[in-house]
Amino acid sequence: EDDAELKAYDRAAMEEGGGDSVWQRGILMGERCQPPDFSGIILYDVKGNRVPQLPPGSSELNIFHASL
Repeated sequence: EDDAELKAYDRAAMEEGGGDSVWQRGILMGERCQPPDFSGIILYDVKGNRVPQLPPGSSELNIFHASL
Protein backbone atom coordinates (compact mmCIF):
# COMPACT_ATOMS: atom_id res chain seq x y z
CA GLU A 1 0.00 0.00 0.00
CA ASP A 2 2.75 2.49 0.94
CA ASP A 3 4.70 1.59 -2.20
CA ALA A 4 1.64 2.29 -4.35
CA GLU A 5 1.15 5.67 -2.66
CA LEU A 6 4.80 6.57 -3.27
CA LYS A 7 4.53 5.64 -6.94
CA ALA A 8 1.36 7.73 -7.23
CA TYR A 9 3.21 10.67 -5.65
CA ASP A 10 6.13 10.32 -8.07
CA ARG A 11 3.73 10.04 -11.01
CA ALA A 12 1.91 13.21 -9.88
CA ALA A 13 5.24 15.05 -9.56
CA MET A 14 6.22 14.06 -13.09
CA GLU A 15 2.84 15.19 -14.44
CA GLU A 16 3.43 18.59 -12.83
CA GLY A 17 6.72 18.86 -14.71
CA GLY A 18 8.88 17.98 -11.74
CA GLY A 19 10.57 14.88 -13.08
CA ASP A 20 12.71 14.28 -10.01
CA SER A 21 11.34 13.87 -6.54
CA VAL A 22 11.50 17.01 -4.42
CA TRP A 23 14.36 15.67 -2.28
CA GLN A 24 16.42 14.92 -5.40
CA ARG A 25 16.18 18.35 -7.00
CA GLY A 26 19.00 20.84 -6.84
CA ILE A 27 18.56 23.97 -4.75
CA LEU A 28 18.47 27.15 -6.79
CA MET A 29 20.38 29.97 -5.18
CA GLY A 30 19.13 33.47 -5.84
CA GLU A 31 19.68 36.92 -4.38
CA ARG A 32 17.57 36.16 -1.33
CA CYS A 33 19.09 32.71 -0.72
CA GLN A 34 22.55 33.54 0.52
CA PRO A 35 24.36 32.76 3.75
CA PRO A 36 24.09 35.47 6.39
CA ASP A 37 26.69 38.22 6.08
CA PHE A 38 27.47 38.58 9.77
CA SER A 39 29.73 37.00 12.37
CA GLY A 40 27.06 34.58 13.53
CA ILE A 41 26.87 36.16 16.97
CA ILE A 42 23.42 37.36 18.00
CA LEU A 43 23.50 39.57 21.08
CA TYR A 44 20.72 40.15 23.62
CA ASP A 45 20.55 42.53 26.56
CA VAL A 46 19.63 41.44 30.11
CA LYS A 47 15.92 41.84 29.29
CA GLY A 48 16.13 39.52 26.27
CA ASN A 49 15.95 42.26 23.63
CA ARG A 50 18.16 41.85 20.60
CA VAL A 51 21.13 44.23 20.49
CA PRO A 52 22.19 45.21 16.94
CA GLN A 53 25.89 45.54 17.82
CA LEU A 54 28.32 45.48 20.71
CA PRO A 55 27.92 48.46 23.03
CA PRO A 56 30.88 50.88 22.87
CA GLY A 57 33.67 49.97 25.28
CA SER A 58 32.63 46.36 25.75
CA SER A 59 34.16 43.25 24.31
CA GLU A 60 32.64 39.93 23.27
CA LEU A 61 34.60 38.23 26.03
CA ASN A 62 32.95 40.38 28.73
CA ILE A 63 29.49 39.75 27.32
CA PHE A 64 29.95 35.98 27.23
CA HIS A 65 31.31 35.90 30.79
CA ALA A 66 28.42 38.04 32.04
CA SER A 67 25.88 35.58 30.65
CA LEU A 68 27.52 32.53 32.25
